[in-house]
Amino acid sequence: MCRLTLCLLLLVGVSVGVSVGVSVGAHLTPSAHHIQRRQAAPRGADISTSCLRCICEARQCDWQQGCQGGACGGYRITEPYFNHSNITTEVPLYGDRTFETCAVDPKCAITVVRLYMRALATDCDENGIIDCDDMMLTHYYGIEGCIGVRDYAEFTNDWARYSACIGSE
Repeated sequence: MCRLTLCLLLLVGVSVGVSVGVSVGAHLTPSAHHIQRRQAAPRGADISTSCLRCICEARQCDWQQGCQGGACGGYRITEPYFNHSNITTEVPLYGDRTFETCAVDPKCAITVVRLYMRALATDCDENGIIDCDDMMLTHYYGIEGCIGVRDYAEFTNDWARYSACIGSE
C-alpha cells in the first residue's frame, strides 16, 4: 500500500502538464495490466501514475527518512538525478528549490521523476519497448547502468516490492 501523502498526490494527478494514462480508481484485469505494463512508451512520454507509485513503493516510499547516504525522500533521489531532471528551469514553481528541499517534498519529487523519465527513460532490457519495468530500472540504476541488470535486479528486495505493487495494478 502506498503512504497516504503519496497516494493523495498521485490521485489528484500531480504532473507537469501531462495527463495521466490510467484513470483514478480504475481496476485493471490481469490482461489489461499486462498490456498497460508492457505498452510502449517512447522517450518523451509521461510516466503513469501506477508506475510512479510502484517505483516509490520499491524503496518503501518513506518520506520521513529525509536524506541518507546522498539519496533523499521517498524516491531516494540523488543530486545528479535531480540535476538531470532540469526541474529548476522546466518548472518555475520549483526554480528556487535545492536538491535536498525538493527530494523530500512529495509533490516536487514526483515532478522530478516525471521530468527525468520524460527526458531519459531507457530501454534497459533492449526489447524495443520502454515500459514501467524499464523506468524502474532507469530510476534505480541510471540511464547507462540499467542496461543488462534486470536478471540481477529481479533478486533484490526492491524489485520484489516493485513487482508486487505493479502486479496488483
